Amino acid sequence: GSAGQRRGGGLTYPRAALDLHVGIGVHAGRVRIGVIGSVDRASGTALGDTVNLASRLESLTKTFGAEILASGECIADLHADGPGDRPALLESFASEPLGLSTT
Repeated sequence: GSAGQRRGGGLTYPRAALDLHVGIGVHAGRVRIGVIGSVDRASGTALGDTVNLASRLESLTKTFGAEILASGECIADLHADGPGDRPALLESFASEPLGLSTT
């Protein structure tokens, strides 16, 4: 059979239950941003160690079954306002840092 049914001149597709999971890696720092490519096929991009680390954290969300992973540096910056102050961001996710490290 076909993937959809013809109706009103267009294709309609049956609804499918999607189990969509998104992983977000968070790190902050300096990046280089710009446009790469030719005039006909240009695209904006960000480059640098900051981008690479955020991308690696995003990849690790699958390994740890987490929706968001933030670098220790980002978490430390959130707590920089003073001891005992819990930033609203951490309250939103009601989660404690995992304390991951590299070997």
